[in-house]
Amino acid sequence: MDGFQLSLRLDPALVELVSLSGIDVDSYHFDEQTGALLIAFVKGFSKGNELVLNLLPKTNCTLLQALSFPESKMKLEYYAQNQSFSYCFEWVNPQFELYSAQPNPFSTSTVLRYFSPIRTIIDFDIYNSNGQLVKHQKMTCKDGINEVEVAGNELIGTGVYHCQFKSDLGIFNQKIVFIQ
Repeated sequence: MDGFQLSLRLDPALVELVSLSGIDVDSYHFDEQTGALLIAFVKGFSKGNELVLNLLPKTNCTLLQALSFPESKMKLEYYAQNQSFSYCFEWVNPQFELYSAQPNPFSTSTVLRYFSPIRTIIDFDIYNSNGQLVKHQKMTCKDGINEVEVAGNELIGTGVYHCQFKSDLGIFNQKIVFIQ
């Protein structure tokens, strides 16, 4: 394919663009506030290549609600020499996903964000580097994005801590580093 261009709008209230792969970083521009994604003339994009937008739902929604092709001067266009090009968008079956704690390392508090495809009960445990349970919290999480804040005053002292999320969806772990 010689190249193509397109304009998409992601509803920032419904989804977050986590990553975009399959094209060079210089070939697109994403405005986080408006959700406008402009992709322009991607050289070397050939049959069999995939343009993958990894979207994180913030709430329950359909793909049709979260993604649109705005009417603009940069409409859906494609340029090909002896090739066809098609767009196919679909939700990938969501799974429980744990995101990096922010900030990490931390001195006052950190926030652990996670996505759950269903409403479920989670046992959230924090262990110090000696394996000693420092904090236990039973939480009901909603389907979608959830977060839990860990305050430094809940921990024993400077060090590496192991956070564990246990539910009927599995066991998920993450390390956090507390600096007093």
